Amino acid sequence: MTQNVLLEEGGSVSVHTRIKDMCKEARNRLGLTNQEISNLISERFGIEDFSVNTINNFFSERSKATTIYTTGYICAVLGISIDAVFGIETKISSEEEAEFIRQLKDVKVELRVREQQIRHLEDLISEKNVRLDQAHSALEHYRRESESNTHKVQPWVFIATLVLLVLSVLFIIVYLLFFDVGNPDYGLFRNVRFSGSDLRNTFHILSRFIH
Repeated sequence: MTQNVLLEEGGSVSVHTRIKDMCKEARNRLGLTNQEISNLISERFGIEDFSVNTINNFFSERSKATTIYTTGYICAVLGISIDAVFGIETKISSEEEAEFIRQLKDVKVELRVREQQIRHLEDLISEKNVRLDQAHSALEHYRRESESNTHKVQPWVFIATLVLLVLSVLFIIVYLLFFDVGNPDYGLFRNVRFSGSDLRNTFHILSRFIH
C-alpha cells in the first residue's frame, strides 16, 4: 500500500516522491553533487565508500521507492526532517508541560520586575536631568551677572576714590605750607624762608581758590 501525504494546495503525492522532491530542492540550494552527497554520508556515518549509484537511483525519475536507510542518510546530510514529512510531532509529558508553564510564569514575573526597575531608573534619570538643567541655568545666570558687575563701576567706588584724591592733595598742601616751608633745614624747600604774613597770605589765597 502506497503512503500519500497531503499538499498545501490540495491533492496528494506519494511519500517517496515528496521526500525526493524535498531532497532535490535542498541539493540545489546547497549546490551539492550526488558524489559530494555520497562523500558526506561516508564521512558523517563512517560508511566506507557509500555508493554514488545509490544516490543516483534515489534521485532518478524512474525510482518509485528506496530503503529507509538510504533515504535517512540522504535526508540527514541535506537537513531534511522525515518527521516533518510524516507529520510526526514531539510529545511532552504532562509533568514536563506543567514545569515548562511554571518556568514561563516565573520568566514573565521576572520580566515585569525588570520592567518596573527600568521605569524607576528612567524616572530617576529624568529627575536628575531636570536638576542638572536647573543648576546649569542658575550657573549661567550667575555668570552673566558677574560679567555685568565686572564691567560696571559702582558709584560709591567713584566717590570714595575722589574723596581720597582730594584728601591726599590737601594733606600734601598742608604739609608743604606748615612743615616743609616753615623748616628751611629739611624737606623740599630748603634754605627758603617765609614770614608769618607770607604764610597767612598764601593760605588765604588757597582758601579762596578752594571755595
